Amino acid sequence: MFQGNFSKPLSTKYGWRKTKYKFFGGKKHLQWKKLKLLEFLHMVPKHVIWKDPFCTFMVDYLSRIYNMKIVCMIRHPCAHYYSVSKQNWFFDIRNLTRQKKLLTDYGTGNPEYLWEKAKSDNLTSIALLWKIMIRMMTSLNKQNNNLMIVRHEDLCIQPEVEVERICKFLGVGFTPRMRKYIHITSHGLYAEALNGNEHDYVRNSKALVDIWKSKLPEREQEMVLQIIGEDIKNFYGTK
Repeated sequence: MFQGNFSKPLSTKYGWRKTKYKFFGGKKHLQWKKLKLLEFLHMVPKHVIWKDPFCTFMVDYLSRIYNMKIVCMIRHPCAHYYSVSKQNWFFDIRNLTRQKKLLTDYGTGNPEYLWEKAKSDNLTSIALLWKIMIRMMTSLNKQNNNLMIVRHEDLCIQPEVEVERICKFLGVGFTPRMRKYIHITSHGLYAEALNGNEHDYVRNSKALVDIWKSKLPEREQEMVLQIIGEDIKNFYGTK
């Protein structure tokens, strides 16, 4: 089981969100409550698609215990760090360092000073997190038929092709309505969300792929790649 925490400080003007979450929970919580209600009424759907970016470290467990089919999307580490830092999110690396088996299996070979530096340096923390996740995905990808790995870049460049491939893997029909929605949402005017909106789903997906190369300082790109080292070759060659 993975315990992690991405945090983003809320300003006082968003204090009402805390109140709302306290009483109603977030979107995922409400969806879960709906499923529990349907279970009580004996109306649970035969298939449920569960999207949760914080369950990466549960892939093996969910696959073995519940025989779930899992689609895991990965993204270039520099693009991932740029996206996280742009939203002013930080990752507390101490949640990983407390899990000794996780580090034994996937965290070896990293100098001790990096773990210490990561406690206060978000770039180091995110890079180490990405490195551990990609090692785990590489291992599971060789032995788990219930796992499908999709690169974010491939999805952005040919969204309809990739979504159709995902649907086939999950046994879900790829309908004309879905194709139309994907076309609309991936052919927006802008690559990045406007005004810091976290949930802007209409983007220019092809332009989004390499935007980090011009926005993220070269020094930070070099630092991320230096920490990742050879592990990036598993899915990105020598990029």
